[in-house]
Amino acid sequence: MPMVGPPCRSMTEDEISRAYIATLKIGKESIVDIENYNQALSFSMLKNYYLAKGFHINEKTFDKNYHLRNRDGKYNLLAGLLADDNDVSIKVVRFAGTNKSELVEKSEYGYICLLMAIDKVIARLDVINITKSVLDGSAMRKDKRLLDARCLREAFLNAIAHNDWSSKVSPAVYVFDDRIEIISTGGLPEGLSLEEFYEGCSKPRCPELMRILRDLEYVEQSGFGINKITEVYGRDVFRITDNFITVILPYDPDVMKTTTKTTAKTTTKTTSDIENRILSIIRENPKITVKSISRMVEITEDGIRYHIKKLKKQGLLEYIGASRSGHWEIKD
Repeated sequence: MPMVGPPCRSMTEDEISRAYIATLKIGKESIVDIENYNQALSFSMLKNYYLAKGFHINEKTFDKNYHLRNRDGKYNLLAGLLADDNDVSIKVVRFAGTNKSELVEKSEYGYICLLMAIDKVIARLDVINITKSVLDGSAMRKDKRLLDARCLREAFLNAIAHNDWSSKVSPAVYVFDDRIEIISTGGLPEGLSLEEFYEGCSKPRCPELMRILRDLEYVEQSGFGINKITEVYGRDVFRITDNFITVILPYDPDVMKTTTKTTAKTTTKTTSDIENRILSIIRENPKITVKSISRMVEITEDGIRYHIKKLKKQGLLEYIGASRSGHWEIKD
């Protein structure tokens, strides 16, 4: 039996398991060590973020100060994440109902400096996290949101800070009718136990990225976000495996009731308006593409496909012919 600690004692099954997993991870490189595939990088956005916070930028030492190059002097994956142009995007996916059987809309935020993508997702989440006026215990009305705004922000930023970016998989946000799920890759960082995680102990997977997030005031003290989430929602909102961490934030039931009552008509009206707009556009140009309709209606292509699917089910719309040479036909 393996022994550990002074004085020596038998290791628990959990300690043996974690020690074994750790041996499998030995030699795993940090994103500051891995060479980025694209070496033609610029960092205007990153510099502007720092300047906006009152930092002085030294052009000669910029790459070194922010650990953007590996030991061989090549731009690393951290540099790739923070560059003005990259191949990284964060998906926000909306589903109808409480499972993934029917996709309503998929948006991607990225291909630019990670910080800009973060801002765009936070803004999108703020729109999703609607505010409603509900009755409290004293029969007085007060404004409440679907989710605790601080917890939603912290859950997303925690996913960014602790994601295993070396896997080339970005965090994702899934929006359902009763909850939001935020998933990051990598599981718990090596050497951090589950209990330590819940207690708010922090072991950043990439300290260099965490430092930048702290500099620019996206995150505060290490582990604070986890403490806040468990304080409001409890530990059960976390689903942790060897490869993923998922935070499942349930909507406030009072706000959901109000939303269901007050938005049933407006949702129908909004949906009807969108679908009427799609039909009107198709009447004008029966050979128009989904991409063009998306630009005109100003929702994503997945959103357009969702509404077109509904119109087809209602027998109001049909596509005739091959995908490239065919046309739309409206069934009046």
